[in-house]
Amino acid sequence: MAVEAEPSPRSTEGTQETKLAIAVEDEIFRLSPHYVLGLIMLRAPTTGLACETSRSSKTLAEAEERIRKEYSDVAAFIASPRIVAWREAYRRAGVNPKRFPCASEALGSRVIKGKDLPRLGAIVDVCNATSLDTGLPVAACDLNGVASGALFVRRATGEECYTPLGRPERQEQVGRGEIIYVDGESKAHSRRWNWKQSHDVRITRHSCNILITVESVIPGSSDIVSRTCEEIRQAEVLSQFPILRTHLLSADCPETTFDDIAIVAEDE
Repeated sequence: MAVEAEPSPRSTEGTQETKLAIAVEDEIFRLSPHYVLGLIMLRAPTTGLACETSRSSKTLAEAEERIRKEYSDVAAFIASPRIVAWREAYRRAGVNPKRFPCASEALGSRVIKGKDLPRLGAIVDVCNATSLDTGLPVAACDLNGVASGALFVRRATGEECYTPLGRPERQEQVGRGEIIYVDGESKAHSRRWNWKQSHDVRITRHSCNILITVESVIPGSSDIVSRTCEEIRQAEVLSQFPILRTHLLSADCPETTFDDIAIVAEDE
């Protein structure tokens, strides 16, 4: 996930209020009955997002140190229950997890191998630190990149297009049946569930309304995701970001609507 280099004040001129419907299709719960998607919507300060803060960098460094102490090597990490559960969920979805690991496995494996994660600002740093600590996929997206006021987790029809992160000039056709995050105009914002995120929803200095997602597929996911969302809400590093709403989507409650989403026109 990328953050543009120079922070700058964000103008509220041209801002429009809208709603965002978010839903998980039944097929996802058929494949993974314990799947829970945690949602945290927050608003960035009008001064814009700083590229890096010393506090968020320290938070991430501490998480990197903890996971390296907990797991002697990558093999031990991928044998942990939460990673095993995601590998099984990927296989049920028709994805080879060795080739396309879930987001938390890819993140943790990189750190355990001795590579530090890039420091990309408070939002992304906290998401990455939380993912390292919990073994759960945790991501942030800019809702300004989500079209038509809708975001779904569903199987692809084969008509969706995806823009790879850092490659805005490139368009990929999504294969039919692949689990993706997709908006109301068939723009895919992830590949292979949470393996990769799209360029369109990356966090930038212009990000206004930000959606943090937390996912789990193991038994007890509701409690696990609820606790994780609360830890993110209470993170001191994010004290400058007003939390607008949190919600959990599950088989019992597969959809919700967020009101008062401020969509900001892009700079010319």
